[in-house]
This record gives sequence, structure tokens and C-alpha cells, in this order.
Amino acid sequence: MKKLLKILLVLVLIGGLYVANGLFGNPLSKQFAKFAINKYIEVSYPARDFEKGEIFYNFKTASYTMDIQDRTSQDTSFEIGADSFGQIKYDTYSDILFNTWLRFSDALRIYGRDLAQENSKAYEISLSIDDSKGMEVLSLDQEVDLENFPFQVSALAQGFADQADFSKAMEILRDLDRLMGQTSLDIRDYSIILIPESDRADQGQAQSWTKALSIYNIPVASLRSASIEDLEELYKIQSQPIEDKDY
Repeated sequence: MKKLLKILLVLVLIGGLYVANGLFGNPLSKQFAKFAINKYIEVSYPARDFEKGEIFYNFKTASYTMDIQDRTSQDTSFEIGADSFGQIKYDTYSDILFNTWLRFSDALRIYGRDLAQENSKAYEISLSIDDSKGMEVLSLDQEVDLENFPFQVSALAQGFADQADFSKAMEILRDLDRLMGQTSLDIRDYSIILIPESDRADQGQAQSWTKALSIYNIPVASLRSASIEDLEELYKIQSQPIEDKDY
């Protein structure tokens, strides 16, 4: 009986170690990977001034990952991963321009938020990059210039109203269009999410979205010439189940 118990305990221990290794890796493999990554950097990126982060086990990729940051380039931030045997599995250096894009996206988002606050709007403004242009229009470490923003922009108004109807939605959309017309941004389209005041939670957020009036991607020219009936028709089209839409 005692022998059987010992065998079971050993099996449980082995199973526990196996699970732990799958989730957290192990010290020996970590050293193999660290050595391999450092060697890879020496060969692949000679004379670069990199700051190396602590190596950690990424259970999603089953690899040991090191964060790399170039001390002379804010956007040159990437990852290198190696497996338990010290073989390099990936290097995300080729994706570093996406870091520039993220900075532009974040700056635009903050600008929209501040624009609503500075103009005492009763709705929030969310600005996002229209992705019809690729990241290739950017250069690494390029400074954000909102006066000469290289992308078209989509603008979303989100707020509450006593009557979340098409008339109020049009009022807010036209007000947003006037405000954005005072900026240097090239607005591609507008969207709105209008929530009944009765659905506002104590914290100021929506406690339910079921009655929200949501209309998306209204081209600028279309909005300026649209009637309330046009807005209602667009809502009906966008609200149809996908299989019922006529493309």
C-alpha cells in the first residue's frame, strides 16, 4: 500500500512539474534561450545600442521571450523568442513600424477626447485612423503632427439623450461635423452611438446597450446632404441580419 502511495505521489509530482514547465518554463531551458538570443543579437544587430529586458516564458508561444528596445529609437521595440533548446523561433523587428502607427493612433484618440472636453460637449468623441492607407506612409520615429495628419480619420460620437431618436442623432452628428471642420483633420466618415438616459448607470456608463441607437460609417458628404429620413433608412439597412442584406 505504501509503495503504491509513493508511486502515486511521484506521478503527481511529475505531472505537476510537467504542467509548471508548460506554464512557466524551467531555469535550465531559460538559460539556453537567453544565451541563444544574446548570441543572435550580436550576429544580427552588430553595433546597435539595445536595452534588453528580462527573459520570460511565454506559454502561448511555448518559447522564451526577450523584449528589446533601441536606446536611440523610441519605435524600435520588438521581441525575440527562442525555444527550450536555444533555437530562435521568431524576431518581430520587421514589425517595428507598427509602433509608430500606434503612437499616431493614440495621439489621435487623446486629441478627440480632449476636443470634446475643451468644447464642453455632452458626448464623447472617438477619433480613429482610417486604415485604407497602409503604414508605409509613416517613417520610423516620425513625430505626430495633427495639423498635417497623414491619414483620413473616422469620428464617432457617443453619448446619452432623453430621447435617443434620429432627430437627436442628426443634431449631434451635425454638431460633430461643425466641430471637426474647425480642425485640420481629413474626416472620412461619422458614426454615432446614442444611448437613452434611462440606461445610464450610476458611474456614468451605459448599463444596457439594447436600446442604443447606433449608426456607422456615414460619409461626410452624405451626412451634410442627408435628411432625418435618410439617417433612419441607413439605420434600417445596417440593422438587417447579414443574410438579409442585398450586396
